[in-house]
Amino acid sequence: MVAAEWKVNKQAYVIHRIPVPSPHDLAPYDLLIKIAVASFCHTDMMLLDGDMEPTPSGFSGGHEPTGTVVAIGSAVKDFRPGDRVSSLGWYGLCGKCDECESGIADGIYCREKGFLGGSLPGAFCEYMRVDSRQSAIIPDVMSFQTAAPLTCAGATAFGALKKAVEGLKQGGTVALFGAAGGVGHLGLLIALAMGGFKVIAVEARDSGLEFCRKAGAHATMDARVPFDRFTSEAQELTALKLGFDRCIVFSDHDSALPLAMASTRPHGLVVQVGQPSKDLHFYFKHLVLRDVRLIGTMLGNRSELRELLQFVSDKRIPVAVTPSHGVETLNEVLSVARGGDFLGKLVVVVDAEAEEDDKYHGRK
Repeated sequence: MVAAEWKVNKQAYVIHRIPVPSPHDLAPYDLLIKIAVASFCHTDMMLLDGDMEPTPSGFSGGHEPTGTVVAIGSAVKDFRPGDRVSSLGWYGLCGKCDECESGIADGIYCREKGFLGGSLPGAFCEYMRVDSRQSAIIPDVMSFQTAAPLTCAGATAFGALKKAVEGLKQGGTVALFGAAGGVGHLGLLIALAMGGFKVIAVEARDSGLEFCRKAGAHATMDARVPFDRFTSEAQELTALKLGFDRCIVFSDHDSALPLAMASTRPHGLVVQVGQPSKDLHFYFKHLVLRDVRLIGTMLGNRSELRELLQFVSDKRIPVAVTPSHGVETLNEVLSVARGGDFLGKLVVVVDAEAEEDDKYHGRK
């Protein structure tokens, strides 16, 4: 099969042929899936650039897979061949450590887990193994192109929003920084579908601001204006002129977090999602002197993925994608990602027949 493999500090994927995983080699909880659509993530680029923690390289990249089940492991009960599935990037949680036994976030902070497309073979190929305990059935009305971005970007945005709006009063304000990006645009669309609070979309691109307006953001803000002007305008958008109740930083730009911290009201909350290539910096008084809480979050868990798939299906949320066709196009996708001149999510259609089947059945 064709695969796009990554190596640290390389500027491009190595496209070549590798063996198809054998059904006979499946671990008890494995699913072997035929990849339909794989979504490209900023983390994929960070792995190539050496910006992630040291990890073995030389595997196929990609951790946002969707596809059709071909074979199942001996302990799998919830799936069968022919199922249309998506999967998170986590693989093989140990089930014994404090994180796993605590039940917090379904154990995704387990230090023994593997990561598809990082420490293990990923989705930029034709067939791959995924962990059934991190997988979910795709609603029958949903296309693979819609489902693929939800496996990481969507689940991450959904998890961040759930943390941000917990305890938020009706009509409160939630500002999304980087609201038209790969993760951010999903955060924007999901937030608007949730309802009950005012959604402020912050962008630094004209095309991004236009996307947010068309999506229905209650207000948009240009992150390129002077710092003091931005914070003043942020206060004017809130009922008590104190700043935003909650901020979620989806952008990986170094300026995003300082701007969010300065725009958050006293006792407010900032959720950091973006992963800058450098350390995070902000002025201490925006944290300490106003009792602002800052928390981090990462890829969602299996419960959130299953809930999100149904939520997006029920609300008919229009996930924005820019597709390419074939694993061989991964380096073209990478070039577009590096340029940053795109909206929504970049996805790779691996199985053309699955794409045609989605069209035939009217899946969106």
